[in-house]
Amino acid sequence: RIGVSLPPPTDEEKAKWILNYTRAMQQEMAELVDSVPWKWWAKYQKFDEQNARVEVVDLFHFLVSLAQTLGMSADDVYQAYLKKNAVNHQRQDSGYVAKDAADSKHICPGAGPTAIRRLGLTHRPTRVRCRMISPGQTLDLSLQRAVVRDGQASTVTLSSLLRRRTVVSVYMRNNTGSCDRQIDSLVAAAAELDRLGCDVIAISRDTSASHQKYAAKKKVPFALVSDPDDGFARAADAIVEKSMYGKTYLGPARSAFILDKKGKVLAVIEKVDTKDHAKQLKESLKALA
Repeated sequence: RIGVSLPPPTDEEKAKWILNYTRAMQQEMAELVDSVPWKWWAKYQKFDEQNARVEVVDLFHFLVSLAQTLGMSADDVYQAYLKKNAVNHQRQDSGYVAKDAADSKHICPGAGPTAIRRLGLTHRPTRVRCRMISPGQTLDLSLQRAVVRDGQASTVTLSSLLRRRTVVSVYMRNNTGSCDRQIDSLVAAAAELDRLGCDVIAISRDTSASHQKYAAKKKVPFALVSDPDDGFARAADAIVEKSMYGKTYLGPARSAFILDKKGKVLAVIEKVDTKDHAKQLKESLKALA
């Protein structure tokens, strides 16, 4: 329960409460059914919309309890939903002629980073971060973001930036040492990457105004995307736990992804080498050839 200090549950206790909450949801579903006139032979029944709403709230209560039992925060559930929804779309697009038991293995195999803290419990388990999205999976790039290209700022969906094979490089902040080296490496290699048939996009939390100044300063020939809430990194399951000045926080991993024009992941660089980022990318592209 929220706000109650409890020891970490054992696997046996987890199984017990998963069954308890599932059975409770089955009962609430039955009560929801009773809110609608399902007896076609009984003319006296009426739709009780107010009670139906109450039963939905009860269902949500037990669904939240299930997520808490499994150590999932609200953000963990949201990110898992995005990834599973992408898998479902892939299944539909392929006709779902065969079941691939591995196509959902990348979806949150471990507990979320902040679930226990949000529950108000005193115990905080060892953090297990979901693996980054894997090659073969497709990113949801329907997000609208501010982008700076050729010195001009506009707002577009990320998917519209994919004209062909594209490198998406995630960095932290403009005008900082490591990030400057990362961007310098990309700028130096941009022409060669273009000859290899690959566009470049760099993403950070910076505003589009900051990106405009930074692009002019660094002579950046590719798109700089403003992603203040780390939407891209969340879609790629590239949010990691970091620390600075003794404080722990969550942020986007310094990572890179090679995508096709439909957003399918072709390669992942989970840890960017800021000095030799271009070399990493060229090696990855060579492996794809």
